[in-house]
Amino acid sequence: MGVALVQWCGPFAYYAVLARAVRLAQVAVPAVEQLRVLAPPAVTLEGFEDIEATHGDALLLAGVHALLAAVITILDRVIGEELAIRVVSDALRPLLADGFVTSTRTDTEL
Repeated sequence: MGVALVQWCGPFAYYAVLARAVRLAQVAVPAVEQLRVLAPPAVTLEGFEDIEATHGDALLLAGVHALLAAVITILDRVIGEELAIRVVSDALRPLLADGFVTSTRTDTEL
């Protein structure tokens, strides 16, 4: 998802969105407090393995859902909800196609 969003809005804007989204996800799901965002030029998230080892899959998944919801919420303020959902859905589409991410939801629900 990061590559697509970096291409869409640039590394510094993506970093700002992601850093804020991580903080919102940490408020919603305190178990993801170990999640960290590395700054540009290579914006990446670290800490997933630590969260899984400490709290298990269920809380990791809850944190990822909170993170995606926060990204959509932040983008909603800038570009509107419909476009924000489409941008995130399009960014996740390759992961869904490769089987890396599984979902029973439709693209419009991501």
